[in-house]
Amino acid sequence: LLLSSGNDAAATIAQLIDGDAWKTTFPEKMNQKAAEIGASDTHFTNPHGLHDDEHYSTAKDLCTILAYALKNKTVQEILKTETYTIGETNKSDARDLKTTNELIIPTDTNYDPNVIGGKTGFTEEAGYCFAGAARKGGNVLIAVVLKNDDDQKRFEETAKLLSYGFNNFTKTEIPSDSIPRKKVGLVAEDKRMGEASVYAGSSAYLWLHNGLTLADNVRIETNTPENFIYEENGVYPAQATVSLSEPSRYMKSELGTIPLTVTTALYDTPKPFTGENEGNEPENNAASSGPNALTI
Repeated sequence: LLLSSGNDAAATIAQLIDGDAWKTTFPEKMNQKAAEIGASDTHFTNPHGLHDDEHYSTAKDLCTILAYALKNKTVQEILKTETYTIGETNKSDARDLKTTNELIIPTDTNYDPNVIGGKTGFTEEAGYCFAGAARKGGNVLIAVVLKNDDDQKRFEETAKLLSYGFNNFTKTEIPSDSIPRKKVGLVAEDKRMGEASVYAGSSAYLWLHNGLTLADNVRIETNTPENFIYEENGVYPAQATVSLSEPSRYMKSELGTIPLTVTTALYDTPKPFTGENEGNEPENNAASSGPNALTI
C-alpha cells in the first residue's frame, strides 16, 4: 500500500479489519480519525482514494495526516524504504515492490537526502499529488503539492518548498514565562469553591519566518472562561492561541495553540458567589488577552 500505491492492498486491509461491510464501515473509521486529529476539511468515501465527488481533502489536512502518521515508528520505517521483497507464495513467485517516492531513491535525479518519507497519489481528476517530509538539523518540515500535470514536477516542487522552508523559517522558542498566568474561579452553583492557576508548564516552539519576530509580530492570548464549573477531581482544559498581530505575506495569521497547565486550590470554606467576574484579578485579565499578551 505505502510503497507502490496498491489500491487492492487498501481494499484488502479494510476488509481484513471490517469484514464484509468494509466498503461503508471502514471509510466511517477513516472520517472519525480525520476529525480526531484535526483534518476538518477531509471526507473519505473509500479506503483507496479512487475518485468520488464526496471523497476529498486539502493540502493542509494532508499535512496534518502525514504528521500524525509519522508518529508511528512502523510507518516511518516503511516510508523511508526504497524496495521491499515479498516472498514466494502458492500464488506467485517472489517479487519486489519499489517506492513511488523518487525523493528517497539515491540514484534518482530528484533524490533529496533530507527527505524521510512521503506518499504519492494520482487520479485523472486530482492530478499528480505528493505529501513529503524532510528532516534537517533535527527539525522536520512537511510539504504538500496537489494537482500537478506532470509526474516529475510534483517532486521538483516539493523539493523547492522544503528548501524554502528550511532556508527562510527558524524554529523559535516561546518561553513559558512569556505567557502570563491567569487566575480563574472555581464555582459550584452559588458558591465559590476555590481558584485555578492557568499557566504554561514548559516552553513551546514556533516556526517563524525570518522576516518576523516574536516581539513585534506575534500575539498570544490565554483562553479560559471567566470561571470553571467546579467538579470533584475535575479536569479543566485551557490553551493559548498564537497568531500574527498583523497579516503577513509569509505566513497564515492563525499559527496554532499551546496547551496550558491548570492547577487548583480549594478554599477551606466555600464563599458566596454573586457574579461572573467576581474574584478575578483585573491585572490578570488584562495580561492574558489583547496585543500585549506576549512579553519577551
